[in-house]
Amino acid sequence: MILDHTHKVKKFYERFGEDFLKLEYLPEEVLDYLKAEEEYLLSKIREGSKVVDFGCGRGRILKLLLNRAELLVGVDHSRKMLNYCEELFKKHKHVRCHLSDVRSTPLRDDIFDYTLCMYATFGSFHEPEKVLKEMIRVTKPGGKIILSVYSEDALDTVLKMYESKGIRVERIEGNVIYTKEGDVARLFSKEEIRKLLARHNLNPRVRRLCPIAYICEAEVLK
Repeated sequence: MILDHTHKVKKFYERFGEDFLKLEYLPEEVLDYLKAEEEYLLSKIREGSKVVDFGCGRGRILKLLLNRAELLVGVDHSRKMLNYCEELFKKHKHVRCHLSDVRSTPLRDDIFDYTLCMYATFGSFHEPEKVLKEMIRVTKPGGKIILSVYSEDALDTVLKMYESKGIRVERIEGNVIYTKEGDVARLFSKEEIRKLLARHNLNPRVRRLCPIAYICEAEVLK
């Protein structure tokens, strides 16, 4: 039986999230990953789109797309992260933040042109397939799901990142890293993430974004 680590991850971000998501002291490989991710999104997201970010954290992606999207929605299960976002975007009426488990959000069906899950957040979810179903539900027909994940080559970099932030690794089981503080990081092979999305009737385009990450894009057909 695999225990649900959702509560531990939530507590991790309540306690450490503000410092953990800051860019200071991150390994160069992670900074390159974030830069490549942002460049990819700016090349893909159309002006005037409706966009939701699952696991929005401190609002990095919301800020990136602030002047591009007609509607920006951030969803996160950490009250501390949402407080930060709400303060950051309080003057921007087209930005909304929701405190919610991403497996079951209060968002309506078929709303968004783009549903995002970035910076390997997808790999921290206890039930990623339930999250994916929810992402599909809120995406309008013809809309796109875009997510990025750590690749199978990211282990050394993730361990280095945890060390730089003072986070202690508890154990590594297969391709999943568990920390004593509660965070979880899952690494994916290209075929593994492709098959996961394909099980939900998606035909994803999966490509290597950088040496430690894949980017996945799939059109939602309903």
